Amino acid sequence: MSADIPDKIPDKIQARTALVTGGAVRVGRAIVERLRREGWRVAVHYHGSDPGEVGGVALQADVSIPEQVQRLCAEAIAALGGLDLLVNSAAIFGTAGWAGWERFRRINLEAPVLASLACAHALKARQGSIVNLVDTDLNRPGHLAYNVSKAALVAATRSLALDLAPDVRVNAIAPGAILPPTTGGPVNTSRIPLGHIGHPDDVAAAVLYLANAPFVTGQVLPVDGGRSLG
Repeated sequence: MSADIPDKIPDKIQARTALVTGGAVRVGRAIVERLRREGWRVAVHYHGSDPGEVGGVALQADVSIPEQVQRLCAEAIAALGGLDLLVNSAAIFGTAGWAGWERFRRINLEAPVLASLACAHALKARQGSIVNLVDTDLNRPGHLAYNVSKAALVAATRSLALDLAPDVRVNAIAPGAILPPTTGGPVNTSRIPLGHIGHPDDVAAAVLYLANAPFVTGQVLPVDGGRSLG
């Protein structure tokens, strides 16, 4: 005789929930997959990329538009029945000069801040946390708009950590060379003390650490094989 399967998991063992922006591709996808392996229920944001078989609740939005960021957060909270973790992974990268600043500002800086504020009430209810993805190397020549947008997100992370304390923790992860360039070019590992590039799951593991670190807030955690040591 088979046992009945309850319709609802009891609250005391209910899975934790997360919204991952940019969760359909590359590092964002690895974060989603790792969270799901650990038993989390995940809302996966995507824009143009196909979420495919990544699993979870797939939600489409253009995060360069503030109204769509607000809608994304509301839909994720409703679909998941609450929120324990927001991971701001969606971003753009490129060599655009200052003429491209507006788009970098909207996606790399404003969208994470707006999402953090839109999700704050749900995160406070569960003593949850926010993890922003920044970058170890913000001194790339020819990447003015990108460098400034990610540096500003570091400052925003610290300000949000102060403003949302004590109920919500806010941290950032600064990945180094994690994936080969989309252009297929070689990766110079001479500046990486560990001698090799990382894996997206290294970033995902850091997200899990910060999600489970109740006395850590306002910090930037490098995941770069030691490159930031100089």
